[in-house]
Amino acid sequence: MKFLLTIFLLPLLYSCKTNIKSQDSEQLFIVSDSILLKRYEYQIIGDYLEEEIDSLSKEEINEMHWKNRVGIAGRKVAYAPDNSFKIFVLELHSCGAYCNPLYYSWIHYNLKGKEVIKEAEFEEIDTIHKLPDNKYLIIDYSWARPAGVLTVGCMGAKVISFPSDSLIVHSFEYPEKYSYNNNFFGFCQEHVVEEDFYIEYDKNKETLNYKYGNNYSYSQGIDTDTIRTGYFKYKDGVFILEEETIKVINREN
Repeated sequence: MKFLLTIFLLPLLYSCKTNIKSQDSEQLFIVSDSILLKRYEYQIIGDYLEEEIDSLSKEEINEMHWKNRVGIAGRKVAYAPDNSFKIFVLELHSCGAYCNPLYYSWIHYNLKGKEVIKEAEFEEIDTIHKLPDNKYLIIDYSWARPAGVLTVGCMGAKVISFPSDSLIVHSFEYPEKYSYNNNFFGFCQEHVVEEDFYIEYDKNKETLNYKYGNNYSYSQGIDTDTIRTGYFKYKDGVFILEEETIKVINREN
């Protein structure tokens, strides 16, 4: 079966170390990672459709995709700057009246010893930065269509580390007036907001800078934008919110 053949081939491909260029990264993308992506693809499609697909042909799997209106729209492997870990991300589209993405990810670490694999909660990886204290900042991106007339683009930032071969997700620090989940920083911006949004890390200043906006015409019938710009400072192993400014744009006037 294809799934068993995939597992059988993995040690051979690791030993060959054949390389191809990744479309999403300047780093080399080894063929074994491509095989692993296919293995993960079979796993999530099978789980989603609640079907055994290991023994099916490519044509049969494509037919199941078409009948159930699901399919893999994005595949990516992102590598840490020091190659100490890598993250596999698959974007599954599920379509009814319109399509929405579901993201599945796995992190592989301790690559030079006994490799550890864990399911993770990342979307499409934007950038990975190594912080001064051997923690890592991961910035990811996603999108969604919460309503037929509304789409949003989202970004998030998480800090992780690997003490004693265990994966730790570190918190962000916010004043009480902010209501973010303290395990990560993130936001979504509606497509009607014309301002660019971003999360960017400044290595020299050790700051995490961001900008995003929200519009309230769909949720509250008020055509007003609030544009938030601010930054976190990395202090004693934690990103602490230092400043945020809010600009209000009333489009109804």
